[in-house]
Amino acid sequence: MTFGHPIALFPAIGAVLLGGGPITTGALTASIAAGAFASSLVSGPIGRYRWHGIGIQRSIQVFGMATAVFGLVLAAGALGWFAPERVDESHANTALIVLAMITLAVTGAADNVSAIYRSTMMQAAVPDTMRGRLQGVFMVVVAGGPRVGALYAGTLATLTALWVPSLVGGLVIVALVGVLVRLNPGFRRMTRSIRPRSRSSAATEAREDDGSGCRMRSIRFRVPAQGPAVIRPGSSPAGRG
Repeated sequence: MTFGHPIALFPAIGAVLLGGGPITTGALTASIAAGAFASSLVSGPIGRYRWHGIGIQRSIQVFGMATAVFGLVLAAGALGWFAPERVDESHANTALIVLAMITLAVTGAADNVSAIYRSTMMQAAVPDTMRGRLQGVFMVVVAGGPRVGALYAGTLATLTALWVPSLVGGLVIVALVGVLVRLNPGFRRMTRSIRPRSRSSAATEAREDDGSGCRMRSIRFRVPAQGPAVIRPGSSPAGRG
């Protein structure tokens, strides 16, 4: 959230780096939402992927790599690649703007996929007595992270160049996620059941899987060998075979 949201730089990017002015600013901002919307259309297959820990790791790393590529696109704009004779509000570098929009759409899609798995894990793994508190912390991070990221991006861009915060931030995200997962190897084994997967549980889940991605529990009924049938309260005689 902090290193991967250079939204505060979009007005400057549209004014002096890629051109196009407010139109470029709006197009870059809308690209993030477009990517998130596109990924939500396939949320069903995403939800059936049982390895939630790996899903979170890979989606965040894709988010970081796309952010870094966005920084490279801005660096190409600073070098004058594909640029017209002059770049301003009336003369835009259309080719790089399109590439920037694609990379930002990928960040929106990856962030949405990560949010699906994170929200599921939050609801399923956290005890009832702690869920409200952790949900509050989660909301503070989601709401406050981009604001702190705006301070980071603006400060670093002032000291260096407009493309540096995105490139550095994306690389930091990829490296930080790799380090954290290495320090917590059990996180990659978190499955849809939100428990570390052992060899015995893996064999059990393989037997219980019905092929559609849903775990099934086998239910056995014991029928008395002798004696009359017993109708329990709530049962219907018509339902007997």
